[in-house]
Amino acid sequence: MMDPQEALDFVHSYSIKREMALYAETGRPIHAWRAYYWIRQASLPAPPWFLEYLDRYAEQMMGKEPPATPEQVADAFEMDAKGRRTTDCERLAAVQQVYALKEIRPAISDKEIFAQVAETRGVSESYVEQAYYKWFPKK
Repeated sequence: MMDPQEALDFVHSYSIKREMALYAETGRPIHAWRAYYWIRQASLPAPPWFLEYLDRYAEQMMGKEPPATPEQVADAFEMDAKGRRTTDCERLAAVQQVYALKEIRPAISDKEIFAQVAETRGVSESYVEQAYYKWFPKK
């Protein structure tokens, strides 16, 4: 039987390496933040590359015209949703939300539910609809 701490160390190590590799490959800031999350979960010190990442954006945040809205903060950190790729987990979460809303509010049309889920998840209505019908084909 594997020692629980060894298993946890393996998960942390794998997750950190994976997110660092994805950040290096794609340049998407979310991977830098995910790597940092796993680094902190493992009680490791912040690595120099992450501190350099923060330094790059600190100047923008503290500049002459600091961001005033959440959208401007996201833009300053280059975390806008344009062209982002969603994961299977995100698709499943959208499908689960649609399913739950259909159960809770059966009087609301599918179109309204897809719109509501799309808005809360930051994706298009067609994305939500396609994801839902992939799991639950139309009869």
